[in-house]
Amino acid sequence: MDIKEYLEKRVDDQISWYGKKSAVIKKRHYTLRVIVILISVILPFLTGIMSDKTPYIKIAIATGSLIIAFFEGISSLYKYQEQWLTYRNTAESLKREKILFLTKSGPYEKSQVLSLLVNRCEGIMSEENQTWQSTLNE
Repeated sequence: MDIKEYLEKRVDDQISWYGKKSAVIKKRHYTLRVIVILISVILPFLTGIMSDKTPYIKIAIATGSLIIAFFEGISSLYKYQEQWLTYRNTAESLKREKILFLTKSGPYEKSQVLSLLVNRCEGIMSEENQTWQSTLNE
């Protein structure tokens, strides 16, 4: 595998994957957070207007509380914020390595640059995978 092929088929592909995945997970994270915030704001209002003649408000309060607990549990289980930040950081680290390589800057000023690029990029991706595994095991 030559330099051009490695950059196109591995580095660019991984930058694209991490970028897209971080955007999807960020959207999920923000969606859950907004829902929880909205319901959390509505519940005190409903509690304030509740009377004995409004049984539907009691049901709405109970349902809202269940929804909050559910979404908080989902957020905690899937750790969307941690995943989003890890994926974004990995994509940016790979972009940085590619730029350093293409401009022959930093560690890429010397010979054996392809081997160094592969080792550093694969190290970044491996580190992300280990972080992901440890996050899931927490």
